[in-house]
Amino acid sequence: LDGACAVYSTIISLMCLRQINFEDVNTGKIDKRSPKGKFLSILLEQRGMNMQGWYLKTLAQEINNTSDFDIKATAIRKDYIDRIYDNTHEDLPSIIGLSFRNNEFGHAIVCIGVEESEECENKPVKLLCIDPAYPMACTAYWNCVIILPKNYDDDTYLVYSTDEEKTNVLINDAIIFI
Repeated sequence: LDGACAVYSTIISLMCLRQINFEDVNTGKIDKRSPKGKFLSILLEQRGMNMQGWYLKTLAQEINNTSDFDIKATAIRKDYIDRIYDNTHEDLPSIIGLSFRNNEFGHAIVCIGVEESEECENKPVKLLCIDPAYPMACTAYWNCVIILPKNYDDDTYLVYSTDEEKTNVLINDAIIFI
């Protein structure tokens, strides 16, 4: 993943989890004396636009190594949709690593909700997400939807939809929080 989307998705998730606030990342100067400040410095100043990319497993480790946070991050490599669904039902965001059909690059977004099937209980049909590459609409908390087919597994292409594009994606990895 290129550094920007993974960093922004991490910041969005930590804000959703109330581990950081707007002032922590928007003051122009980060107080590096605290563990949280050191983490934000690594994320925003030292490695913010990491052209080699960020692995979500590395981001999860960095989050877990920050003693100021009272959450734990777990990088997952299988059963993505079920684990993201369960995480969302605990009112926790998930960071999702995607690859597009042409596999030219990866991208990170944040899942903040699900839409469930009307026919089948506990069956997600859409993941409601925040994509840091697109502006937020004034009428919703999300700006991106991943549409799930009736049957899926970790190798199923899913439909990724924003106001500006609709394409097929694979989920490659994810971070869930506890």
